[in-house]
Amino acid sequence: MVGSSSHGDPGSESASGPVNAGALIGVVLTALGTATSMTVLWLAMRAVLALGGFVASGGPYVIAHQAPTWVWLLPVSIVLLIVCMFASQELNSSFETPSLMLVAWSMLFLSLGWNFLESGLHAPGGGGLSVGWLVSAAAFFATGGGGLYALSQAIQVNREFDRKKEEKTGVPSRPGFAVYLGATVLAIAAGIPLGVLVFNIAAR
Repeated sequence: MVGSSSHGDPGSESASGPVNAGALIGVVLTALGTATSMTVLWLAMRAVLALGGFVASGGPYVIAHQAPTWVWLLPVSIVLLIVCMFASQELNSSFETPSLMLVAWSMLFLSLGWNFLESGLHAPGGGGLSVGWLVSAAAFFATGGGGLYALSQAIQVNREFDRKKEEKTGVPSRPGFAVYLGATVLAIAAGIPLGVLVFNIAAR
C-alpha cells in the first residue's frame, strides 16, 4: 500500500532523517520484482486461458492441451511476487518507505479478474460465454476492490498520523518519502516492459 507505514518501530531513525541508501535500493528491487513478476503472471495466465484454462504433461492419458515449455513461469512468478510484497512491507516497517502489499494485492486480483472476464465473454474455440470464468472474474474483482478500499483507508490513517506528528513536533513527517515513492514508480514502470520481455523470451 503506497503511502502506508508502520510506526511502531522505535529504533527507526530514517523516518526523520535523510534517505537511507540501502532502503532505496531495496525499494527499487522490490518494486521492480513486483511489477516484473506480476506482468509475467498476467501474460502466462492469458496464454493458459487461451488454451482452455487447463494444461498438463505426461501421464497415461491423451492430453488435450499439452503444457507449454514456459509453464514454469507461473509458480516462479507467484513466489517472486509474494517475496517482493513481504520484503516491501518489511522496508515499510523499518524505513517508512511505500509498501506495495495492498497495491500489489489489488492490482493482482483486478488484472487477473480482467483475464477471466475476457475469457468468460469469449471462450476459446468459439464456445461463447463461460459462466465459470465469469463467476471467477466477479470474485477476483471483489477481492481486488476490497484491497483498494483497504488501501484508501490506510492512506487516510497515515495522513492523519503525519498531521498530528507534525503538529506535535514541528518536524515534517517522512521527508525522504517522496524520493522512495518516485523510485517505486520508476521501478514499476521499468518492471512492466521487463516482464513482457521475460515472458516473450521464455515463450519462444
